[in-house]
Amino acid sequence: MLTGLRDLDVRDEPLEARVGIAPDVALLVQHGAVVRWSLTDPARYLTIGLAAPDADPPSDATRRLLTECLDPVTQPVILDVEDREPTALARLVAAACAGVFGVNGPGIDVALGGCWRPWGAPLGWSS
Repeated sequence: MLTGLRDLDVRDEPLEARVGIAPDVALLVQHGAVVRWSLTDPARYLTIGLAAPDADPPSDATRRLLTECLDPVTQPVILDVEDREPTALARLVAAACAGVFGVNGPGIDVALGGCWRPWGAPLGWSS
């Protein structure tokens, strides 16, 4: 399940309601306000263009790729990336170089066959 939060303060409070708005999509309510959304089985919705999801479940490889793509840009890893913590940066760069984000991933230019560090220095170069 993939969940989006309005802010971190809503994580620890109980939900009042879960309102289904589409197949596998729900809005989550606390204190009379929508504070989160959730998507059940997000890997199922990785399609080309706006195609309907395949009736067959996604492969384990697809699920792993989605996890690899989301992990570096979610908490707590993104906080470490923002702080330029070397292990988190290396993980983000490795994901980008592997093509996880596609061309021009978040803060990383992989165009023209180059793989660049988030702060602009190409891999293997020292600043």
